[in-house]
Amino acid sequence: MSERELPFVSVVVPVFNRKQWVQELIESLRRQTYPADRFEVILVDNGSTDGLWEWLQESTRDPSLRLRCFRNELPDKFPAVSRNVALGHARGEIIAFIDSDCWSVPGWLREGVAAFQDGIGVVVGKTIPDPADPHTVLFQTRTVLSDKCNFDTCNIFYRREAIDKAGGFGQDFITFCSKRTRQPGRLALELPYGEDIDLGYRVKRLGYRSTFAKEALVMHHIKPQTAWAWLTEPWGASTYPYIVKKHPEIRKELLWCRYFLSPVTGLFDVLLLGCCLAWLVHPGFLLLALPYLVAKVRQGGRHLSLAMRGVRLVAATCRALIIFAVLLYGSIRYRSLVI
Repeated sequence: MSERELPFVSVVVPVFNRKQWVQELIESLRRQTYPADRFEVILVDNGSTDGLWEWLQESTRDPSLRLRCFRNELPDKFPAVSRNVALGHARGEIIAFIDSDCWSVPGWLREGVAAFQDGIGVVVGKTIPDPADPHTVLFQTRTVLSDKCNFDTCNIFYRREAIDKAGGFGQDFITFCSKRTRQPGRLALELPYGEDIDLGYRVKRLGYRSTFAKEALVMHHIKPQTAWAWLTEPWGASTYPYIVKKHPEIRKELLWCRYFLSPVTGLFDVLLLGCCLAWLVHPGFLLLALPYLVAKVRQGGRHLSLAMRGVRLVAATCRALIIFAVLLYGSIRYRSLVI
């Protein structure tokens, strides 16, 4: 296929502040090996206050990159809303999503587009933590190593026709989150979550297949978190039972043993069972806690000292208890068991 025959791609990025990271992302898009006249970049700003919007206005004048910027003027400032706004302006046959806390390798677009074959509607790219970022005790990042995933929009490609048939990002998630966060004086216990995986499975339900493009690589920044942010982040998982109820195939494809969110949450449930049995029956049941403890020690934190690993293990166990409570709440509310 000649360069003129390559499909036109719209790269979509919702942004809010993070000026330095967005500048890094834009620079990585300038370095793409995909022909510059065969893709555009659409950024939708959710009301940045760090000078990002003004910098973007200047950047649109740079002829080396087709960059268009829009403000999200809607009441809801969730990323899903901004992505739907961008879709209304996108001209591409392929829509490539990447997040503002990521940057792409030069072959990202070319490899992602090349993975589209007949019947493929979704291409999931490989995402790994940025190796140049420093690690902290508590942090947030993303890792995606196959298309058996939550279809995270940090690195994913869709056929435009597939998104149009699916109706874009689900209004049910947007409406649900809006009602929760607009209640004055009340903590938003249910954060925006689930629209990514919902769109992926709605596209697959239309008959399209998904595939994985390991060379379509994106680096995801490692973001230090406060203890409060790290502990409250799992509240977003309360919608996962709803997602599973809406897309029952997720039980077979993603859940561990059909009912556990992951092997680690399953092992934590075993730990809780062991603690209950130790209290009610015999202390020896505390041995059921060992698989979880071993898994958490192996899971991460190798860069930390032994003492800090202990601190992280205690914090992770507190977080696991919150995840259990949140999933149990969601399971009861939506009558769809995920623990």
